[in-house]
Amino acid sequence: MTLQIQLTKINTYFSENGDATSYALAELYSQYAELWLGNDRHKKSIEYYNKALVIYDVLYPDTPCENRARCHLEVGQVWRLLGDNKKTGGYFQKALAEFKSIHSDTPHTDIARTLFLLGSFLEQIWKLTPALSYYKEAHEQLLSLLGDTHTHTQACKAALLRISGKKPT
Repeated sequence: MTLQIQLTKINTYFSENGDATSYALAELYSQYAELWLGNDRHKKSIEYYNKALVIYDVLYPDTPCENRARCHLEVGQVWRLLGDNKKTGGYFQKALAEFKSIHSDTPHTDIARTLFLLGSFLEQIWKLTPALSYYKEAHEQLLSLLGDTHTHTQACKAALLRISGKKPT
């Protein structure tokens, strides 16, 4: 059975069984997005992540949702692969806002990862001042969560050293 036939059957099932199963459909869309991404079908991957995002937005319009934040982060990374800087930054920002809303002022690996990715992305496009800010915040979180010797903390520290040697344009 082809993927398209499977998706048609799944969509029919979920539409007949109401909102109670919408969350499961969003999860399924995310999984399909990962499969498409694994097959280098980037636009198809984005399409399915966006389908999941629509469902999360309907289910949780005013409530932070970890899965929505993860979808935003994944879509941002796919757009980064495709070279669309505006969309990359937008999706990364949405992911960061959602993760910060979920975890408040408490350091968390999801926040630190997103901060690091934002710093890396901004460094790549030579937006060095904001990149430095994101790297610093990521480093502070990683220090408190994982300690100074952890590989993630060390990678962030190396990024801070690298970027401090560059001159903004």
